[in-house]
Amino acid sequence: MTRRSDAGLTIVLVLMLACSVSALRAQSPTVGPTYRPQPMAKAHADYIPRQRFVEAMKRASVTNAMGSPVLVAKDDQTAYLVIHRSEPSAVEEHSRWDDIIVVQSGRATLLLGRGKTRGATLRAPGELRGGTLTDPLRVPLSIGDVARVPAGVAHALEPVGVDTLRAILIKVRRPSKPLRTSAR
Repeated sequence: MTRRSDAGLTIVLVLMLACSVSALRAQSPTVGPTYRPQPMAKAHADYIPRQRFVEAMKRASVTNAMGSPVLVAKDDQTAYLVIHRSEPSAVEEHSRWDDIIVVQSGRATLLLGRGKTRGATLRAPGELRGGTLTDPLRVPLSIGDVARVPAGVAHALEPVGVDTLRAILIKVRRPSKPLRTSAR
């Protein structure tokens, strides 16, 4: 390229960057003169050091536990668990909890119910277990994948291959969802 075309390209890139910044300022409530940070007293976050997850993974693998709790948030709206699964899980449905699965090692198939679950029993208000899924959607999961199962969707995990599935499970409460009080 010549110096003239390099200069032209630089001008075009600078103009594109300026337009992008202007567009972001127009769209973002956190950029520009109207932004007001929230007082620190209202701010909160869940923090879990890496070492705590490592210890929970070790506990789960030694005890062959299906789920090992790591933390329940102070507001009881989020729970963090480590799952260790070498065999398929039972079908489950939580009427007020989203499940977020972050795969750390191994592979699995996430089965999602598209229709009714046959034979499930109500274990507690909002918690169905067992039964079979009718025509499930099959989602392959492997290391690094993240999947969210919304509240009210029946689901199960089936490990694939010889490696044990190890994942972080984040359960997020959805209190506005209706609470199921009977099996289907």
